[in-house]
Amino acid sequence: MTVLPVAGRGALAMALAAVALPAVAADTLPITGAYGNAEGCKLHRGDTIDNDTLLLLTPDWVQSYGTGCDILQALPGKDGAFLISGICGFEGEDTLAPGMMVITKVPDDPTALRIRGEDGTVWGDVKPCP
Repeated sequence: MTVLPVAGRGALAMALAAVALPAVAADTLPITGAYGNAEGCKLHRGDTIDNDTLLLLTPDWVQSYGTGCDILQALPGKDGAFLISGICGFEGEDTLAPGMMVITKVPDDPTALRIRGEDGTVWGDVKPCP
């Protein structure tokens, strides 16, 4: 039997741990269907929106009236929260930029999700679209 030196055992253990750990990040948000406010759900159905309160969340997309982001990664946190990273476009701008959001459950409404910007500002709450 070959015995590895201490440093070799640590490197081997780290390599095995890296192989054995399941991937926790996903490239989409683990929700089914679309979540939105009234305007967001109208947009999802293909209807014309009436005002700028639009908020829409799908497994791979989040959109407000002035911002739209492709979700690249969804990292799970505590209590069902997710840190979302994406590539975002902004109304009136030709460039794309990285963006981050946090998606959490709404404490007093088990069907709703809350979207916060990377600065902690609440964008709003969304519910499953009919």
